[in-house]
Amino acid sequence: DWIIAMGVHLDEIDAYTEKVNSEIDSLSSDSIIKLLGYIFVVLLLGFVILYLIGNKHLLTSTKSLEKEINIDTLTKASSRRSGEINLNSFFKQFKQTGEGPAIMMMDIDDYKHINDKYGHHVGDMVLTEIVDAIYHIIRNSDQLIRWGGDEFVGIFPGLREEHIIEFGEKLLEGISSLEVLVGNETISITASIGFSYFKDTDIDYSDALKRADEALYLSKEQGKNSVNMLL
Repeated sequence: DWIIAMGVHLDEIDAYTEKVNSEIDSLSSDSIIKLLGYIFVVLLLGFVILYLIGNKHLLTSTKSLEKEINIDTLTKASSRRSGEINLNSFFKQFKQTGEGPAIMMMDIDDYKHINDKYGHHVGDMVLTEIVDAIYHIIRNSDQLIRWGGDEFVGIFPGLREEHIIEFGEKLLEGISSLEVLVGNETISITASIGFSYFKDTDIDYSDALKRADEALYLSKEQGKNSVNMLL
């Protein structure tokens, strides 16, 4: 009788089993390593995407916050905080180079009367109209700052003393040409302006602002709707 066997002999089973287990272990290790690699790549890609999204959101939020801080919400003029930073920067530059901008102080004539008679909503409208009119006159390099209430500060780099009065009168003309309608009544608006420049004896930018403020009150004393300069 014949016995025909195909496959693995009994005495070779242990060696065959060990070989198969070794191959399985090798395949399992490779699979696990590849799987971990895939997981790592996915996690890394997800982290990069989240980082980019978060960074973009942070940048957008920061710019939005800076804009809110640096811009007066009502009039869209620069905020006082922004103005103080720029004034301080220009004053430091003046101390180094001897060149500084023209500094303006301006307020609206009889603004309290407008608020009392027509209401604060009309007063707000007046401020907005005035800022818009001034922005149509000044340059992009100039800065108009809402200092507080109806008081504004202007920074005008490169504006020479011999052109100050003419420039101030141009601003006054732009303001006085405004006509704010309240019902059937038209409100005429005027302003008073004072100018000054930095001096070598100034301790900080506020010294120039004080002189500009004194020039402003001189304009008030002269009947309002006028411009003066004190050096």
